[in-house]
Amino acid sequence: MPKPFTKADIPKLIAIVIALLFLITVGISQLIEEKRTPEVKRKQEIFQALVELQGATDPEKDSGTYKIIGDTYKVSEQEVRDIAIQGIQEDWPMPDSKSIKETIP
Repeated sequence: MPKPFTKADIPKLIAIVIALLFLITVGISQLIEEKRTPEVKRKQEIFQALVELQGATDPEKDSGTYKIIGDTYKVSEQEVRDIAIQGIQEDWPMPDSKSIKETIP
C-alpha cells in the first residue's frame, strides 16, 4: 500500500501539476498550429507572390496586381487585399530583392 502524502510532498506535487499543465498547453498549441498552418502558409505564399509582382511592375500605373494574383490563386481581389494587410500587420517575411529583380523582364 502506498504511503500517504505529507506536507513535504506538496511542493513536488505542485511542480508536477505545473509541468503537466505546461505540457498540455504546449500540446494544444501545437494542434491548433497544425490545423492553422496550411491556411497561413497559403496566405503567405499569396502575399509573397503579390509583393514580387508589385516589385516587378510600374508603381505609377494600376497594373491590376491584386486581380492577377486573385485569378492565379483562385481568390477574390478583396481576399488578396486582406492578405496583403495581414502580411504587413503580422510582419510576414518579404521576398529578397534578388527574387524580385529576377521577375522583372
